[in-house]
Amino acid sequence: MSRSHKFDESIRNPFFSLVGRRILLIMVLLSGFFTLLTTLLQAYWQYDEAFNQVESRHDEIEHIHAELLASSLWLYDLTSVQERIDGLVNLPHVNYLAVRSENYLFEAGQPLNVQKMDERVPIGIF
Repeated sequence: MSRSHKFDESIRNPFFSLVGRRILLIMVLLSGFFTLLTTLLQAYWQYDEAFNQVESRHDEIEHIHAELLASSLWLYDLTSVQERIDGLVNLPHVNYLAVRSENYLFEAGQPLNVQKMDERVPIGIF
């Protein structure tokens, strides 16, 4: 190939040009980097949001429903305690709930055998 023919080819097709190949390589590397970065950020935000939802559900059970369970236990309304925890296990992000007292154990749902978030909250009337 003559020099003028190579020049004509490099103008028509960037793969024959050294500058064109460098620009394409830089563009591919930058787009790959930004794609990986945004994917990692999105995954982190979704992971963090999922844990925040579980923690907010635990706080809701601790601050709202624990007092109702404690009052039912205090009155020995055992059917009401079981009905309440059966209803609480239907909430999102709650798979298993157990209420233990000295003489009784109330459970609802299925305990998980995998890694889980576990929280124990003492209930009582203060």
